[in-house]
Amino acid sequence: MKKVIAAYRDAQAGVYGQPIFAPALGVVIRSFTDEVNNEYENNMLFHHPEDFILYHIGNYDDNTGLIESQEPIKLLSGVEAKAPKN
Repeated sequence: MKKVIAAYRDAQAGVYGQPIFAPALGVVIRSFTDEVNNEYENNMLFHHPEDFILYHIGNYDDNTGLIESQEPIKLLSGVEAKAPKN
């Protein structure tokens, strides 16, 4: 099965986070959006959404073990993922 590989970039640290493997880009986007909107004390994505951007960085085939890397493609920023306050 082919999986997508995504990672978010932290503008303040200047690095990408640990890669995320998922069956589809929509799953990664949903997970990132959920985390950006999950309010808990130490959640950097919630408290500083302006510092994070989610990228598609490649694909992984678990049948062959091959990873296809690519130039990072922006999927969604933390600001775009943040739900409006009611």
